[in-house]
Amino acid sequence: MAFLHLLNCVLLTFAPIFVIFNSTSLHEYGARSCLGGVFGYFMSSMAKLLAYATLVPLSEEWSLISELPKELITLIDIYMLTKVFSWKASRTADKKTRMMGIGLGWGAAELICSHLLIFIVNAGGGEFSWEYMQRAINANWGLFQVIVVACLVYIRNTSSGVMPLLTTIFLGAQLVVRPLIISYGLASGILNEWTMLCFQSIWTLCFVICGKVVVELTS
Repeated sequence: MAFLHLLNCVLLTFAPIFVIFNSTSLHEYGARSCLGGVFGYFMSSMAKLLAYATLVPLSEEWSLISELPKELITLIDIYMLTKVFSWKASRTADKKTRMMGIGLGWGAAELICSHLLIFIVNAGGGEFSWEYMQRAINANWGLFQVIVVACLVYIRNTSSGVMPLLTTIFLGAQLVVRPLIISYGLASGILNEWTMLCFQSIWTLCFVICGKVVVELTS
């Protein structure tokens, strides 16, 4: 039973990566189209760890003053994605494939580093628990969010007119406002595991739709 639970969690978390890769033009270019995103994720993670350790004060209670710096540090992701898109190695495919490849590579690296070990240690060592299924579903939403973020960063840096402002607003909402809402909701008791999952689902759907509209407008 424990092994099946582990298998379910792992498949639910990581199967979408392979589905997206094989159902888009990414499979024509191979895994190399995703390597920039993987490398960018690790570089961004190291930079954020240093920033958290040196700039963010410790606080046991939720407050906007203590939480806002944590979320602002995640804007490092935008800078690193910008650098990844500028690398010569990431310019071997068309625009949509580049956006999808870097976003998928980044998201896959994040899922592996954030969830795989937890599933192996915890989900495989006991009876069925909804906690890890919820974590797996949230991981899926996170993957789609990362792909849209990559698309918006690329469009922000290559478009003119109102698009840079519009994409900046969407990125700020995703990287700063959304985590603040979730952290406040969990700290105050407004959200629990299930309502947070519902919030993430609705947010992801809206964010993906907004991202698709922006991509289509700039195609």
